[in-house]
Amino acid sequence: MIYQFVVATLHNYSDTPVPEILKDENILLRYDAIMNDGPTDGRLLISQYSKKIFLKSNLPPPREQFVILHELGHYFLEYKNDILHLSRTELGGRMEWQATLFAALYLLKNKEPGSPIIDFLQLNGCPKNTACKVYDYLSDLATCEISP
Repeated sequence: MIYQFVVATLHNYSDTPVPEILKDENILLRYDAIMNDGPTDGRLLISQYSKKIFLKSNLPPPREQFVILHELGHYFLEYKNDILHLSRTELGGRMEWQATLFAALYLLKNKEPGSPIIDFLQLNGCPKNTACKVYDYLSDLATCEISP
């Protein structure tokens, strides 16, 4: 199950601030105006020499944070688990969903009890349609009986 895989991976990093994660993992951020006209807000590139997250240079801070967390999701869930996947993925595909869920769950640890999940995620840079999908997914999980 994707949720268990993401939670198990996130467990080791959920209390670590994003800048510290980037430093500990030796991941560099690069702001690239060339990406501003492209379809994606960020891209993780890993070579034998470096690990970099490329970002659009015009992202608002909350969106930037979400994109960095999403790319860290790719890093931890794919690269660190030897499922290196650097080619294009279909939007909404399993790896994209895992990275998005990683970003959302990292952020949700700071949500005040009683505040709406969708609103909280949107305020923290998650697009509305994605926040709705995360909410629906978590709601479905909450209504399911999970066996040990």
